[in-house]
Amino acid sequence: MSAQLEPLLRRHILQATERSRVAEIEQGERFLYRYAVGFVDLVGFTEISAALQPKDLAVFIRDFEGRAHDIVTAVGARLVKLIGDEVMFVATDPEAACVAGSRLMAGFGSEMERVVPRGGLAFGDVLVRGGDYYGPIVNLAARLVDEAVPQELLVTEELAHAAPTSRFDPAGRRMVKGFADPIAVRSFAFE
Repeated sequence: MSAQLEPLLRRHILQATERSRVAEIEQGERFLYRYAVGFVDLVGFTEISAALQPKDLAVFIRDFEGRAHDIVTAVGARLVKLIGDEVMFVATDPEAACVAGSRLMAGFGSEMERVVPRGGLAFGDVLVRGGDYYGPIVNLAARLVDEAVPQELLVTEELAHAAPTSRFDPAGRRMVKGFADPIAVRSFAFE
């Protein structure tokens, strides 16, 4: 078994190393990187979790987690964590983050009638420590989820400029909790 796992482990280590090299801002700073950070949340999950039997809820959560992982990793992004009914992911490529975010929205918006996704994406410098991501960009992406209406994926202007092949509609300026100035945002234009 170890002979079969060794190539897989080696591949994962090489992929993680390559992602870090691509995202690295300065050679001297080992913790600061440039990433697109995304969050997608399921509106209505609290109600559905109260209505389901534990066994059915476990199936729902397992399906949600598995599909989220498959969607995010299929485009070369990294699933950072699942926070209840919310997905956090990062990508070195802002276009990949847009694809991951839009596929998460589509994947959970059309099939599950009782929950509706909403999301937020931001792009910039983040602190990477222990496999997690920190800083104002992460906080902004998380807060944009609260600003989005169901079936909306809000993105920052910086992300929109860094993802020129994706389409966005103007969404105004928002007073985002934790940020002193209004944030200019755009809404991802689903095809």
